[in-house]
Amino acid sequence: MSIGRILGVIAPIVIVLGAIAAISRQNAEKDVLVKLHRLSPQELETGAFALASPQSLRIEAVGAGPVSAFGDACCDADQSDDAWVGNAWILDAATREVVWELRSADTERRGDGVREFEGTIELPAGQYIVHYSSFTGDPVTEAACCDEGAKAGRRDDVSDDFRITIRGTGDRMKESDIALARERFSHNAFVSFIGLDDEAIRRIAFTVSEPIEAEIYAIGEGDAESAYDYAWVINADTREIVWKLGSQGLKHAGGAGRNRMERARIMLDAGSYAAFAVTDGSHDASDWDAPAPYDPEFWGLTLRTIGEQTGKVATHPYRLPAPKGSFVSLIGLGDDELASAGFALSQPFDVRVYAVGEGSGGEMYDYGWIVDASTRRTVWQMDYEATEHAGGSEKNRMVDQVITLEPGKYVVYYVTDGSHSWSDWNSSPPMDQDAWGITLLAPSGAVDTEIPRAYDMFSDPSIIAQLTGIGDDERRSHQFTLDDETEIRIYALGEGSGGDMDDFAWIESAATGRAVWEMTYRTSEHAGGAEKNRLFDGTLMLPTGEYVLRYESDGSHSLEDWNAEPPDDPASYGVTVYRGR
Repeated sequence: MSIGRILGVIAPIVIVLGAIAAISRQNAEKDVLVKLHRLSPQELETGAFALASPQSLRIEAVGAGPVSAFGDACCDADQSDDAWVGNAWILDAATREVVWELRSADTERRGDGVREFEGTIELPAGQYIVHYSSFTGDPVTEAACCDEGAKAGRRDDVSDDFRITIRGTGDRMKESDIALARERFSHNAFVSFIGLDDEAIRRIAFTVSEPIEAEIYAIGEGDAESAYDYAWVINADTREIVWKLGSQGLKHAGGAGRNRMERARIMLDAGSYAAFAVTDGSHDASDWDAPAPYDPEFWGLTLRTIGEQTGKVATHPYRLPAPKGSFVSLIGLGDDELASAGFALSQPFDVRVYAVGEGSGGEMYDYGWIVDASTRRTVWQMDYEATEHAGGSEKNRMVDQVITLEPGKYVVYYVTDGSHSWSDWNSSPPMDQDAWGITLLAPSGAVDTEIPRAYDMFSDPSIIAQLTGIGDDERRSHQFTLDDETEIRIYALGEGSGGDMDDFAWIESAATGRAVWEMTYRTSEHAGGAEKNRLFDGTLMLPTGEYVLRYESDGSHSLEDWNAEPPDDPASYGVTVYRGR
């Protein structure tokens, strides 16, 4: 037989065999519900499928254990809870529960740290989401513990083998189907802050007309010291925290050890509430920098009613209201602010002090205090030892306590430093960030408008003359007249050291220009804070006449810019002249 005839016979056979192979491939692919492969490092891939009836599914998967499995100890600080660098899992779309995970499956270990699984699982009818997390190293941890440019702990090469294939009889789900499944889970949600990205701040107010039971589903980021991506719910009237992430027990959310979650039920009485969710600048639904959690789509906060109770909840935009029963509210403060407000009491009164600020190492940087306006003595101060963690960064501090004040006039102050405040957080904000500052409330939740009543410290009739709020390099004066011989009280704050005064006050006769009183180092005492802070608080008899109150400061250490710890009463830096005691 000639070569031509042989080729003529072979060609159709090749074509037939090719067609058979193509049909075989098509049939082989026909039962593939999900196939995730060719994964890149630092990647999260997703697929989904639906089953019309219960059945046994075939799974083939290749992954890899934690970084430490490769013998690298340098960069596995964030691989707690055995976070695998290559891990796959299946979620029930209706419940958001994990129904299978490669990490906990019976895998075979290869010599290079890679794990393989071939087997079957039984699943009921339903919709399922499949995730593959390919994180062969943690850039954050590498930067912290490895030499610059080193990649110890990262195994980009192994990701070429990562894959999962699921076979069975069902339907592949498209992205639109996955979105519909997500919406079905959230159909009775009245708060849905999910899929949050970097530096997000989400808030919403809601009212409950009748008591309800609600389910909380929250996923965030945190460690033993601080929370970075987290959520909370407050009573909008009292500012009391109703729930915060972790209040009913945190669980590992899968993936990196810092992924945390809580799923719980709470009772909400009729009333006004607000829900919040915040994220920091890394590791979130927009850009994971470490192994992702089991349910990345729901990174954030979901609040759902149990049963059909959505008609009992109404949501509306969040506003920053003064809490019910508050009579002083110095809140929402930014950097380098000093705020104050006065009030007067005609009888002993219990005061609830609610303050949120910044402090660390036993010292407060953003804090409040209350001063007796008559004596200028501090009657309450936000001391670090009396505070507790306010959520977010460990330096966020809060105090919520009740104190009793005697009849009198009082001034409330709040001061902030040059960083980390309501206007610009430089680390994770506190739970009740809008309350950054100080709020005074009646403990009962209702306040008599006469007790306490407003007090304007700048129009106090007992003040004869005042020069306060002194800054650097100031020369200020105020002329006053005494119609009769008068005992005056002088309250002056300044700076002095080595026996000399640098910031100080004096009074001189308007007629002669001679000083009738001067603040000296010898006649003053320590004013709190830095040793150079000096205080004069005393009385003086002055005859009828015209006088000039003067104050002079040098080029540093004043209310404008303290270069050392300020005095206990920084708002009064300067001098005030009162009528007697």
